[in-house]
Amino acid sequence: MFASEGKMIERSNFTEHQWAQIKAEPLLSVMEGAEAPVDDTPGERIENIVEAIGIIDPDKKPPVKDLENVMGQDITAAQRDRAWAIYQKRIAEG
Repeated sequence: MFASEGKMIERSNFTEHQWAQIKAEPLLSVMEGAEAPVDDTPGERIENIVEAIGIIDPDKKPPVKDLENVMGQDITAAQRDRAWAIYQKRIAEG
């Protein structure tokens, strides 16, 4: 599944035929040579998202909308994913 803000994929992961199919798909935007966007979200905001994850359901990655409802703020899927990775690391460390 690809998020609405995009997903970086390596060209080398696909055969020529697969890459042609991807480029031909009208619902996808393919930008070759594009760089991954820089996530400059302040650490404090990510920590707030980590806390919201713990409030909602610590067993699975929560939907962005659920986190937004708890926080009363808009967030992106990329911010949620970054916070989720931190949350999972902390759980693993005990």
